[in-house]
Amino acid sequence: MTKSTRLGRIGGLALAFAILTTAGSLQIQAQELSPSHLKASKAALAASGATDQFDRILPSIGAKVKSDAIAARPDLADQISIIVDEETLKLAPRRGDLENESAIIYGRVFTEEQLKKIKEFYASDAGQILLKEAPVITRELNNASKIWGAGLVRDLNQAVAKKLKDAGLN
Repeated sequence: MTKSTRLGRIGGLALAFAILTTAGSLQIQAQELSPSHLKASKAALAASGATDQFDRILPSIGAKVKSDAIAARPDLADQISIIVDEETLKLAPRRGDLENESAIIYGRVFTEEQLKKIKEFYASDAGQILLKEAPVITRELNNASKIWGAGLVRDLNQAVAKKLKDAGLN
């Protein structure tokens, strides 16, 4: 199981978009973080694997661009595929920009000391178990909440039906 599947990650594309659309204001706020605070933020992010999901963004975008371009010009499929792959690889270094923006976000939310504790937690046995087991836990929690919700719907429907019947409104 990879870190990118851990912790029921927030939708990578949506988060990336939110981060990128606020990049200008974050650059200003980044100046407020000390170098050690930013370093602690990056370390906490790395330990938690919180940005691993971002690794899927560029390949997904490349695949979409390739698919759209080939749909428009299927006769150029081979050439389009090569060009899109080449251009996609050229954009890969920009992944670091998103990592930096993420560190700024964490740095704004957590103190330097808190970030160090987050890193320590994820490096601990408990943190490693959480990272490993989070997808299973999340799936089981979702299933439990669905069952619980279904029970509430059943009970509420029965209670409303009884009240309507008792009031002669059925």
